Amino acid sequence: MLAFIHIHKTGGSTIETILQLSFGRRYAFALPWRASFHWSELFSPVDFRKLLHIYPGMLGFGSHNVRAYKGLDRVVQDIQYFTFVCNPLKMRISMYQHGRRLQITLKDTIKHPVRKCLRRYQYGVRQTEKQTFEEWCKDDQTCNRLIKMIVGTADVNEAVSLINEKKIFVGITELFDKSLIFLKSLLSPDLDISYHRENVASDKTISRELLSNPATVQMAKEGISADIELYEYIKNEVFHIYQRDYEKSLAVEVEKFQRTNRGFYQRNLIAWKVKHILYRLILIMYRKSKRIV
Repeated sequence: MLAFIHIHKTGGSTIETILQLSFGRRYAFALPWRASFHWSELFSPVDFRKLLHIYPGMLGFGSHNVRAYKGLDRVVQDIQYFTFVCNPLKMRISMYQHGRRLQITLKDTIKHPVRKCLRRYQYGVRQTEKQTFEEWCKDDQTCNRLIKMIVGTADVNEAVSLINEKKIFVGITELFDKSLIFLKSLLSPDLDISYHRENVASDKTISRELLSNPATVQMAKEGISADIELYEYIKNEVFHIYQRDYEKSLAVEVEKFQRTNRGFYQRNLIAWKVKHILYRLILIMYRKSKRIV
């Protein structure tokens, strides 16, 4: 069973859609049952057992709330965790840009104040629109987000140990096609990795301005030293092993994949959506009965 740890701004929406279309109604978007949907609230073994009742024969699950250290393998032993990481500096600045754009979208398209509040909390968006980048960078939520979503702390040694102990596959967004080929080869030979990019920012003005300014670049780097160290380890050590052990010609396989990549095939998407709607209705009713916001 695949378990996707969806780290923000790493191409995760594209990965989610690949999984939904490959597995259909046997893939679940894993959400906490007794906590908010904010990314810092974790999907627990109790949540997992409930989910398995709704998704019998499940082949995979994932979300911002899934963690490899949460003991989910006590419920199902053959879990294969995987995640994708990207350049931590670009990731942090993309998070800020996404928060700004989402705030504007919420303000413009969701008029009802209660719904707007709930959507903002669900996405973990603070008042980014009213914060300067300097103020936003001081928020602990934005510091070392990448490593915290893998191991729960900013300890690089703990993260490396967890990756090795749980055999977590780690793809790299900047090497997306290669990562997908390794993912398919190592974890799921039947996975259909055809894709087109999802949730890509249409306006990157904010990120371009921040990345072109040495002062804001330095400001961003100050809160992600552990992320940078872990990213370099993954890029130079973990990914090197994937490339070394790959038995086929990687260059040939990448060229063939890029030539034949047809984008998403919609066969399983309707089945996934129907099942997901049913799951969300059950979840909403359960949370209302427990008076969980």
